[in-house]
Amino acid sequence: MHWADRRVCVCAPADCSIHLHSSRASKSGGVMDVYRGTVVHCLRPQEMELLPDHLIGVENGQIKFVEPGERLEELKEQHSFTVHTLPNSQFLMPGLVDAHNHPSQYSYTGTGYDLSIQQRLEMFKIPTEAKFADIETARTIYQKAVRRSLLNGTTTASYLATVHLDSTMELCRICADAGQRVHVGKVNMDHEQTKNSTQHSVEETRKSVHTCT
Repeated sequence: MHWADRRVCVCAPADCSIHLHSSRASKSGGVMDVYRGTVVHCLRPQEMELLPDHLIGVENGQIKFVEPGERLEELKEQHSFTVHTLPNSQFLMPGLVDAHNHPSQYSYTGTGYDLSIQQRLEMFKIPTEAKFADIETARTIYQKAVRRSLLNGTTTASYLATVHLDSTMELCRICADAGQRVHVGKVNMDHEQTKNSTQHSVEETRKSVHTCT
């Protein structure tokens, strides 16, 4: 974990929630926000660095500096900002990255692990994802999944949606509104229960790429 992502979350022992990140933080017309508290990060595998009383400066959604708290007065001479001090029970860390996530499966998380892959697909995945043809159903589940992801400290994610173009685009909008940086892919599948031809799937995928770009 490092600060290259320019996103950060604040965590408490029994709760982890997004406190700021690059798409939503410090939008007050260029006025900087400075978050003061304990910083935890890992620059190398198997090594964790704990930095008590540090400052993270955020301006226009970008992290501008990470400095020791003792430099506060010096930094005040260089910048105009508001200081937000975290309680001792919380700490700041770089946002987490989830490289493989199926948000459409959020509604049945934790179920069916006693089944084989094929049984789980037929009992849970396929019938559940068929409901994503309805945009309202997709919106409800995707909003919950993205919110939970952010509450867990994930500021960057790679999401695999479903075969449905409209609900895939809705997932993109939800992530954009929430300020989560993502890669969203529309699923291509010619399983007999999806009733999708290869040609149709390719056309829909091209539409999704064109819409997103």
